Amino acid sequence: MNKMKPALTGLVMLLLCTTLSAQLNRAMDVVLPDPVVDQLTLLYPDANAVTWVAQKGKYLAEFKYEKKNVAALFKKDGQVVQIKTEINVIALPPDATTFLRQEVGCKRIENACIIEEEPGIITFTAKADSEEYRFDNMGRPLSSSNEQALVGLINNQ
Repeated sequence: MNKMKPALTGLVMLLLCTTLSAQLNRAMDVVLPDPVVDQLTLLYPDANAVTWVAQKGKYLAEFKYEKKNVAALFKKDGQVVQIKTEINVIALPPDATTFLRQEVGCKRIENACIIEEEPGIITFTAKADSEEYRFDNMGRPLSSSNEQALVGLINNQ
């Protein structure tokens, strides 16, 4: 029995080291500049389950904050490019809801988000009948030509 304890202890240690090594390797996949991490921590101190993606010199963080899904895109100097936050469907501007119900004929709005752009521009997205629609801050529909690539980056993650 005493000979089994060292073997069992060794096996447990090996398992722990392997698990820890795998977790560290996943965390090291994206090397984050300090200003990016600092800005996320400043804006969302209680962010949960943060995952990072680096693309074209920008850093996308997806996480839970106050029970909402959030995606934040940063420049390498920590400047916020865009933040997309899940909202309740009833928080959409009334004109957006009216457009979806009357003009598009949607029966159900599945989810909605508010998007804050770098220069302070606010837009909304809504998914209805498996299609995504984008609106300005007053609820007027935006054409696909007005959409920015950053929204596409956040939506495809």
